[in-house]
Amino acid sequence: MLKTPTYKNILKGSVLLVFLALAVFNTAFSQTNGGVANWWYFGDSCSMNFNNLTPNVLNNSGLNGLLSPQSISDKQGNLLFYGNPHVLYDQSHNPMQNGALTNIPTNSGYGSQPMTLIIPKPCSPEVYYYFYCEVSNVLTMQWDLKYAEINMSFNGGLGAVTFKDSLLRTDVSPAIDGTLHSNNTDYWVVSRARNNNEYQSIQVTNNGVSVSPVVSYSGSSATPVNANDIGQLRFSPDGTKFAHVLYNLLGVSPNNRLELFTFDKSNGFVSHILDFAPPNSVTSFWFNHFLYAEFSPSGQYLYTSFPGALPANSIVQYDLQAGSNTTVSNSGVLVPNTGSPNSIAYPRRAPDGKIYWSTGNATSTILHVMHNPNDAVPNVNFQPNSINVGRPTGAGLPSFINAAIANHSITFSDSCATNTIDFSMVDT
Repeated sequence: MLKTPTYKNILKGSVLLVFLALAVFNTAFSQTNGGVANWWYFGDSCSMNFNNLTPNVLNNSGLNGLLSPQSISDKQGNLLFYGNPHVLYDQSHNPMQNGALTNIPTNSGYGSQPMTLIIPKPCSPEVYYYFYCEVSNVLTMQWDLKYAEINMSFNGGLGAVTFKDSLLRTDVSPAIDGTLHSNNTDYWVVSRARNNNEYQSIQVTNNGVSVSPVVSYSGSSATPVNANDIGQLRFSPDGTKFAHVLYNLLGVSPNNRLELFTFDKSNGFVSHILDFAPPNSVTSFWFNHFLYAEFSPSGQYLYTSFPGALPANSIVQYDLQAGSNTTVSNSGVLVPNTGSPNSIAYPRRAPDGKIYWSTGNATSTILHVMHNPNDAVPNVNFQPNSINVGRPTGAGLPSFINAAIANHSITFSDSCATNTIDFSMVDT
């Protein structure tokens, strides 16, 4: 017989697995992400839906801004809210009640920065936290990390911002990401100081957002040359590693680098592993000018773009299972069909297991698609200009927490119908 599955909640809700069988033979049960990341709102009124695991372009967005977009749905794939650091919108595409947030300069040059993040409050299905970076000093472009609380039970189920502008830390690099705690209930939000290599891991529990972060000093200790030194921080699918891209908007900087870190999900500590080296076949006007990063769904490969490469705008694949740290650092190979004239910008893993790239062009309506990111080059099947959204996409795409786009499956093989089989699943 089959015992009742054991459940743990990640992004609220539960998984119901129905087993109707008298005998079990080489059977697999699969559970996808549950729909939390199925609605994408970005660019100039752009939107796509992945509820059928095929992107459906709708463009029903109220959002008219290219800056660091975010969106979140429930586990059935129903839209809850979306927005950017300026304003949040509810599912009726109107500004959310009390949803006006920051006043980031539109000419700041940070249009693709993943400077926002949505985290559900553990054990509170109606409550979400919205983390965002805000300019506190326009002259020096100093950024501070803040957060707001959204309660979806307010305003007739459309949700409302119950408080906002709660300061967490000052003078940060405007790049944040998060991952699930090892207890499969809480979350971590990680950011880096702008002027040194201090990383802060902020825990989110059922009691709220901690005001006592875990502090680690790791990786490059170089300080910014100027206010244009920025970057991107991206967690691996399992949350045990993250990649951090440091780059300069002006191009020339000794700080341009791509670093890999381990992350202890039980205590929030960060440890530097290695710096990636440009592929041997790449020459660049800029010093190590990496731009953006994304992991394959399997976590084996890390992708980054190298805008100064020849051919220009090339995507590079690194194999994190290549061997020693030196071997991994030097494992980069260029992905075919990604060079000039294609413009390559921000990548994002999607619920369909593919990776989507924006172009970085403020007027472009195109998205690129990598169909097989779990395969080694040259089998990744990168398709440039794959989707025409019909409206300017900008540089940024929604930056979902890794647990929101994880896929889970149970596979077993058994020829004896009388054996007892136990199932355990983490629900997203």
